[in-house]
Amino acid sequence: MIEPNPTGGAWMYSESNLIVPESNIQAEFYYQCRRLGINCVLELSTPVGRPDASILDKNAACLLAIVECKTSYLGATKGFMNMNSFQIQRYKRLGVPVYGL
Repeated sequence: MIEPNPTGGAWMYSESNLIVPESNIQAEFYYQCRRLGINCVLELSTPVGRPDASILDKNAACLLAIVECKTSYLGATKGFMNMNSFQIQRYKRLGVPVYGL
């Protein structure tokens, strides 16, 4: 398994699954959005919190969607399971779709 390294490195290998930290998921999501011409902002301040990723219209004037990232275990995905969590319910108050990765 690859895990966060307690000595400060990004990865540590062992026999089970690969763990991908939230920050890496956010970074890849941001990169792919930008590559496709999608206006994505990480950790945007909103009245209800700071979602991991916010999708904005082309003029950055209107919030279109929110994406929350959770640590992922390849082969045994933990990831985003609870769409009824307090955090997600807060983001839904903004009136836009909320997605999980």
